[in-house]
Amino acid sequence: MIRSFALVRVLGKDRHDFNTSDYNIGLRYLESIIKDNGHDCDIYDPYDFSSDNGKLFSKKKYSIVGLSVHILNIEESLSFVNALKASNPEVYIILGGHHVTSTATEILTDYQDIDAICHGEGEDVINKIAKNAKTNVSLNMILPKGVLKPEKYFDLEKLEFPSIPNNTSIARLSTSRGCPFFCSFCTTPKIYNSTNLQRYRSRSANNIFAEIEKLNSYGYRKLKVNDDIFILPNKESHKRIKNLSLKLIEAKIRVPYEAETRVDAFNDSDEGLINTIKKGGLNKLFLGIESGSDKILKEFNKGITFKQIQKAIRLYDKNRIVLNAGNILVSSDCGIDDIRESIMGFKKLNLAYFFFRRVTFHVHCFPGTNLELRLERENRLEKKRRYLYRSYKFKESRIEDVVNLFEGSMLHYLDEIGKKIFQKRVQILNRYHNKNSSPAPVDAILSDFNNKAAEILLKWFKLAPAKMIKTKNFYDDFNAFIEFTKGVYKKLFSLN
Repeated sequence: MIRSFALVRVLGKDRHDFNTSDYNIGLRYLESIIKDNGHDCDIYDPYDFSSDNGKLFSKKKYSIVGLSVHILNIEESLSFVNALKASNPEVYIILGGHHVTSTATEILTDYQDIDAICHGEGEDVINKIAKNAKTNVSLNMILPKGVLKPEKYFDLEKLEFPSIPNNTSIARLSTSRGCPFFCSFCTTPKIYNSTNLQRYRSRSANNIFAEIEKLNSYGYRKLKVNDDIFILPNKESHKRIKNLSLKLIEAKIRVPYEAETRVDAFNDSDEGLINTIKKGGLNKLFLGIESGSDKILKEFNKGITFKQIQKAIRLYDKNRIVLNAGNILVSSDCGIDDIRESIMGFKKLNLAYFFFRRVTFHVHCFPGTNLELRLERENRLEKKRRYLYRSYKFKESRIEDVVNLFEGSMLHYLDEIGKKIFQKRVQILNRYHNKNSSPAPVDAILSDFNNKAAEILLKWFKLAPAKMIKTKNFYDDFNAFIEFTKGVYKKLFSLN
């Protein structure tokens, strides 16, 4: 019997994230497995109640609905579940993702409308559900309930290349899963520690090349690598990326792509390899810098130092690779002096304006992380269900007042100019680097932006606690910063 499946990512607080318009590649892998079993499958990604796909979903009656859930859409996803079950009592609902993997028991206890939660990777679980659903028997009688763990993990080399939405010009590419490192705020270590799966596994250069070749033939001119970490700091990983790059160069496939890696993925002796990778298409890297303070880096268990960060930045700048960076200004245990050290560190890197790229300034406490376990032990976490967003007490309570002021202003800032300026920054830097011309005009403008961003951050974290100052002064300063940023945007725009 053919069943109708829907795979959904509900839009939540991530609507303010720059990747909101992008798509979830994990749902696309599951779609292939469902269709291979002979069923119909629609994807709603992202699903917005007020959008066209929201209206389309409401007109259909699906047998099985799977949701991709994370910290920023958990509340909206649970509301969606309640509404869905009310309109279609027979529907089988399964949730997946790191967030619900770590909080499955609590969610299933509180939400009887949810039939199952997938623990970890979903291919084996969805494959079994799709096979069992072929029968004419009622799904509620035959499909498994509760926490579902995969009995095996699919070979990444044998997975079908995932489909791509019709409304995007950028294709996502997944070349590995997992991560062998243990950052204290990251959910990945927990997911792979609680399974019998190796912490990191990757596809071969030949397999990745075949997918890029196919995407190139379809006309895609930009790729995003979806990996937690694309290049590891070891010989095997370096060999893989070198072989892939040489294949792309030999085939004259020049599709620019961006990826994420660690600060210590390369050192100065790897400059030749970096040059080869760039020729193979890599033009933008996201580095997990996180902090400009060695004390905070140690608290995050990053395994890197600020000196290593400086060397990495110089290395990539020299090879004209556009950089984005992870940036978490405030940790749970840092003091004002640590924060100011981090600001000064980012200022030295000429990246202090990166703190104004996202809504939050403090580290999130995700369920299942080492950070959560420690804050629980220290009785510093907000007392509510683990699957909900929980705040925590800082070691220095005065920090919270200033953090709240900045975070309270960020939605307005991002909506008004922030998102535009970072999109323009990447666009301009890509153009300069790809033409191998001097990016000096861009550097000068961004340097002014960097200094102004550091100035406002240093001022207000020096003035903490905010209770001793007038909040109006902050908003006056922040509005002045917005006006300054608009000027930066106009200057960048004039370089086009």
